[in-house]
Amino acid sequence: MIVVIHSMVLLISGDKMKIMMVGNDNRSQQIKAYLSGKLKQFEIYDYTDKIHPDTKAIILPTPVTSDKKNLNFCIATDRSIKTLIDSAPESCIIIGAGFSHQNVCDLCSRDDFSLSNAIPTAEGAIALLINNTRSTLYKSKILVSGFGRVSRILLNRLSSFGADVTVVIRKNSNHAEIEALGMKAIYFEEMVKYINDFDIVINTVPTMIFNSEILNKAGKNALFVELASNQLGIDVPSIEKLGINYINANGLPGKTAPVTAGEIMAETIVSVFKENNIC
Repeated sequence: MIVVIHSMVLLISGDKMKIMMVGNDNRSQQIKAYLSGKLKQFEIYDYTDKIHPDTKAIILPTPVTSDKKNLNFCIATDRSIKTLIDSAPESCIIIGAGFSHQNVCDLCSRDDFSLSNAIPTAEGAIALLINNTRSTLYKSKILVSGFGRVSRILLNRLSSFGADVTVVIRKNSNHAEIEALGMKAIYFEEMVKYINDFDIVINTVPTMIFNSEILNKAGKNALFVELASNQLGIDVPSIEKLGINYINANGLPGKTAPVTAGEIMAETIVSVFKENNIC
């Protein structure tokens, strides 16, 4: 804006601080709409190969990447993660979910996000099971690996359907709690012995546990579902070679409940902004 006082011209910047959105999927659009309504002092723009020098925050898509090199849901010509991070202004905060990098704030490491996001993840998994199996969940034999946030909510939902649920655990302390909830528990070391008993296998652990040895013992008509997003727990080449039904459900909340998933992310992003004195 230009203001003339007598013969002197003053240049007053009317530019707003910037937030850059990288993704353009339904969840990203919901985040953009939420932040636009909450943070009137910011201008939100999409990444198209250039980063504005006044950018205070960059919001990465979820999942950030499928190949560890390129950005998902990105409309820029250069989708390289390295290019984006290297080009970001020094004072800019980069926010993602399920992506580990020294320059990126991983929302999945925060309890406020992980607990809230576990609900649409679990409900989305239930929808996948119903739509991709020929039998009811009632009395289906289901194996769930892990006893974390997503797993606990998923187990609760599966039990309400009357499924016959078994949980794969590492800690002795979890055994009694799982049995008290009316479910069975086995240890990771026992999976080779029991894996053939299950109609459905759901992984929530971001560590390679369903390797070729275990998959070779699995029932050929079983359905495997991957819910871990940061690092897969199912050996994809092996399961594809064996011809076992497999669904990689990365970014599940954004597919089945994009409005809720976007709001959860946006609320957490605002919290991150406040903690870093951005707003």
